[in-house]
Amino acid sequence: MLSNTSGNLQWYRNGELIIGATDTIYSTTLSGSYTAIVTTSGRCGVSQPLFVTVKESPPKPQIYWNSIKLNTDEGYSFYQWYLNGTAIAGASTSSYQPEPGKAGLYKVTVRDFSNCSNTSDEFNLVITGITDVVIGDTKIRYFPNPVQKMLYLDIPNARINKIRAELYDIKGRVVGKHSLNQNHNEMSVQHLSSGVYQLILFKGFDKMAVKIIVIK
Repeated sequence: MLSNTSGNLQWYRNGELIIGATDTIYSTTLSGSYTAIVTTSGRCGVSQPLFVTVKESPPKPQIYWNSIKLNTDEGYSFYQWYLNGTAIAGASTSSYQPEPGKAGLYKVTVRDFSNCSNTSDEFNLVITGITDVVIGDTKIRYFPNPVQKMLYLDIPNARINKIRAELYDIKGRVVGKHSLNQNHNEMSVQHLSSGVYQLILFKGFDKMAVKIIVIK
């Protein structure tokens, strides 16, 4: 609140003197009816009452990661997501799907319908890009994970037997098959929806299962 009158000034709340409130600017965290009384050269002036309603800020939003998207509580009038302190263009809903490989510190600011806002703590998103697994005596490197279009499977070993890779959705249905050769292999996932899948690698009687995240 601001008074532009010069002289000896005193602020009141609900008719009661506010101790120490004698500046032309007064900030408050309490609702009520505020007036300013100014005295100068034997004269006195009283402002019109100003009723102030102080509302609580919304609770600090929490961020949840479901392996595909960052999510926060719904029901706010405004959202803004940030990565490493910089606002993300277009990231203005209750969820945000990070770009492939975009690890970092994420946070979100929410605003309620009273225009009061609050900001979450930073969420450190760590995305695993390259992973090595061993099946039998063969090392297989798969990347990237999460994957958007193409999953790469590299086998650096000089001697390999028949190895096959099968990709399953959460309902246990086979959505991709590939026979792996030495060195570089590619498995397309661009026909799949965003979600969590299981990649199973077979070599003889050995089997290895890993989680693959597809994002669009």
